[in-house]
Amino acid sequence: MNKEIQVPALPEANQKATLAALHVSVGDRVAPEQMLMDIETDKVVLEIVAPDCGYVTAIHPAVGDKVRSEQIIAVLTPLPEAEKKQLLQAADPKPSYGQLSPFQPENAATKSQPKADSYFPIQLMLGLAAGVMMMVLFVWLV
Repeated sequence: MNKEIQVPALPEANQKATLAALHVSVGDRVAPEQMLMDIETDKVVLEIVAPDCGYVTAIHPAVGDKVRSEQIIAVLTPLPEAEKKQLLQAADPKPSYGQLSPFQPENAATKSQPKADSYFPIQLMLGLAAGVMMMVLFVWLV
């Protein structure tokens, strides 16, 4: 059974919009959540996505045409089950747990320990600030 894709319900102030861009053409095979087209109102651009797998069998308006709220703008013909499974597997590959990841943590033996010198500038600045404050306090008290 063919699926009709409609313009989403637009607010009362914006009952008309413009078809801004097409991302597919008639005859293309689409996956769920794949972008089909953009519809532009005076305030927002709406992305129309495919609700399911299928072939795009019709696109009614052309780019630049005005569309109204809940107008049918495209028709999808469902894929056969074998093609649908193949498309879904290609779109969402499962991770292979037997392979090594390039983001594995380093071995503890090869990890370098932080050097004491790397903390020196921060310690020096804090020490100098504390020393200056103590000198100011001492001079003020004397």
